[in-house]
Amino acid sequence: MINDDTKALQCDRCMGANTWKCVDCLNISSDMYHRLASDSNISLRWFCDSCEQAVMDPRGTVPPPQNDKLDNLISLVEKLMQRYETFENKLHDKYDVADAAKIEMRIT
Repeated sequence: MINDDTKALQCDRCMGANTWKCVDCLNISSDMYHRLASDSNISLRWFCDSCEQAVMDPRGTVPPPQNDKLDNLISLVEKLMQRYETFENKLHDKYDVADAAKIEMRIT
């Protein structure tokens, strides 16, 4: 299991939440991991299996990765819209047009 204390790398292409691999599974030494993590001038990239296949496919027949962050954002917006519609329907049920007209006439 990958947690905050685990030395791990995330796919540099899709950056998916499930694409973290610990350095032991990748056979990377602790010294190499620290060099990779601390030196911004190193241009070495690590790709998960599906991204590696896409990058190495010369014909480009592998589809691009799903963008988890975009999918999460779309899902969140959909939930917010559902809540907004529910709230709007409840508000509409509480509003009586005839009563509002009577109040408006009293005000004027």
